[in-house]
Amino acid sequence: MQLWQGRFQKALDPKTNDFNSSIKFDSRMFREDIDGSLAHASMLCAQGIISAQDLAQITDGLKAIKAEIESGALEIDPNAEDIPKWLSIFVCICAKNVMRCMGS
Repeated sequence: MQLWQGRFQKALDPKTNDFNSSIKFDSRMFREDIDGSLAHASMLCAQGIISAQDLAQITDGLKAIKAEIESGALEIDPNAEDIPKWLSIFVCICAKNVMRCMGS
C-alpha cells in the first residue's frame, strides 16, 4: 500500500513504484525499525499517551513480527513502498487498537 495510492484514478506504471520504493534497500533494516518502534512505544506509554496494555500489545506484535521475519515464516513484500509502512500494517494486524497511536 502506497501512501499516495488513492490520489490517482488510473493504475500507475510499475516503473513509478520502482522509482518510489525503497524496500529493496531498507528491508535489511527491519530489526532497527522494529527496535525504534519499540522505543517509541515505550516513550508513549511513559508519557501517558498509550496505556500499559497498548504497550504490551505493540511489544508482543513487534517481537512476533521480528521472529517471523528472522525465521523466514514471514517474507517482506517486495512490492511494498518501504519497510516502516510495511511493518506498520503488520503492527496494526498483530496489536489491535494501535491505529490511533500511528495517526492513521
